[in-house]
Amino acid sequence: MNLINVTGVAKEFKRKPNFWLKNDGAKRMIKEIAIKYNCLESDLIVTKKGGNDKNGQGTWMHEDIAVIFIKWVSQSKHKRVFQTYLFEDRLNNCVKIGKSSDYYKRFKSLSVGNPNLRLLFVINLDVEKQLHIKYDKKRIYGEWFNLNESDIINIKTKFKTEIL
Repeated sequence: MNLINVTGVAKEFKRKPNFWLKNDGAKRMIKEIAIKYNCLESDLIVTKKGGNDKNGQGTWMHEDIAVIFIKWVSQSKHKRVFQTYLFEDRLNNCVKIGKSSDYYKRFKSLSVGNPNLRLLFVINLDVEKQLHIKYDKKRIYGEWFNLNESDIINIKTKFKTEIL
C-alpha cells in the first residue's frame, strides 16, 4: 500500500492531521476507502513518533486519503471546502443536486422528512452551480431535477466521483 507523509504539508498551513481525522466526514471517507481496498482502516493511516529516523516520523496516509486531505488543508485556510452531492428521492423519482461541507450531515437532516432519500454519490469538488446550469431544463423545482440514468452516468464519468 502506497502511503504518503502529509505532516510537512499540514505544517505549512499550520494544521495538524489529527484535527482533520476527527472530522465525521473524514472518518466516513476512510471507512469507505477501507471497504474499497478490502483492508483495515489502521492500514490507511499510520502515525510514527520518535525514533532516530526523522524522515520516517509523521502521519502517513494512503494516497487516496492524502489527496483529499491535502485539498482540505490547502483550501481550509482561505474558504470552506464544499462537495457536490446527488441524492435520489425514490418515491418521487427525482434527484437533488446540492453542495455541502459535510454531505453526510446534510443527508441525515433531509432524511428526517424523507425516508425515501438515498445517496447516489459525492463529487469532491464544488460543481453544484455548473450542474444546475447544465440540467436547468430538467429542473422540477429548486435543486430537484428529473435526471435519467444516462445523465447520472455522464456526471459520474465527467467528475470521476471518489465516493460511491
